[in-house]
Amino acid sequence: MASSSYKTFNVPDVCRSHQLNSGRSVPQPPPLHGSYGAIKCSKSLKDDTYVPDETRIAWDKLFYEGYGADVHVLTEDKDIILAHSSILVSTLQSFCCEPDLMKKFVLHLLVLSHAFAIPSLKRTCIKLIEQELLTEENVVDVLQLARLCDAPRLSLSCTKMVINDFKAISLSDGWKAMKQANPRLEKELHKSLVEEDS
Repeated sequence: MASSSYKTFNVPDVCRSHQLNSGRSVPQPPPLHGSYGAIKCSKSLKDDTYVPDETRIAWDKLFYEGYGADVHVLTEDKDIILAHSSILVSTLQSFCCEPDLMKKFVLHLLVLSHAFAIPSLKRTCIKLIEQELLTEENVVDVLQLARLCDAPRLSLSCTKMVINDFKAISLSDGWKAMKQANPRLEKELHKSLVEEDS
């Protein structure tokens, strides 16, 4: 018999003693796990936990070599982290964080919720931005982001805010940057302002 790295247990032959006592024919149970088809394994975590080498090699390729990674995350330090979109989606779908962190990263989360099609997170981000984070300084930037992320309700809220406080917002840094980068949007906002006045 080939040696196996699985633990084997001595179990009394209950079925055979039951057959002798009852006089009926009872089928033999299947062999215990690991008593056939031995797989080469590596110990992991505890003495009684085993991971097949094939699985460990696959994990190493996924986590250390970025095998199959379809997302590149650029960090503040300009490092690149290879990731898998399916894992990111599952993380984002179960996303839960403290209110302060949510406020800090809400624009990033809006982009991610759009990119990975997570409507519940997208709605949460939009609601938070509209209710607590929209200011004269950031409204133009948020408007552009809302358009890119297909968030019409947020886009409308931003447009209304621009129309209602045009003088102050048109002096903001966001407005100045938008004029250079997106002159078409500036024309649309001017048109909306004229329509609102008439």
